[in-house]
Amino acid sequence: MVASAAPAEAAALEMQGEAFQNEVSSFVTAEVEELINYRNLAHARKCWVHWSRRISWGILTMMILEACFAAYFDIIAKIFRFKVSTWALMSTFCVSVLAAAFCFLCAGAMLRYHDNISEYRDKIL
Repeated sequence: MVASAAPAEAAALEMQGEAFQNEVSSFVTAEVEELINYRNLAHARKCWVHWSRRISWGILTMMILEACFAAYFDIIAKIFRFKVSTWALMSTFCVSVLAAAFCFLCAGAMLRYHDNISEYRDKIL
């Protein structure tokens, strides 16, 4: 265990040295635009993942809602021969439209961040 601690201590001492800190400082100063592009790329990727999760959950929710509405109306209208009110039909239609609009919103946000990712990737590579 003593043998593994010595290289770690040597590395820690080297990183605290003035020469190492000067090298890091000169690298950061010379490559500041590259570092900013990497930061922007990482941020755009994080945002893209966030919106892609939202659209995935939105589509899944919309599919479940549509299945529930279809099953409900089939059971009510076909099996029990009840009349489904226009209000019930319109409310389910509105819920579906809201879910679809949410998915379109998410797709637009994803497209925006995808374009940002492409732009930053072109700058870096």
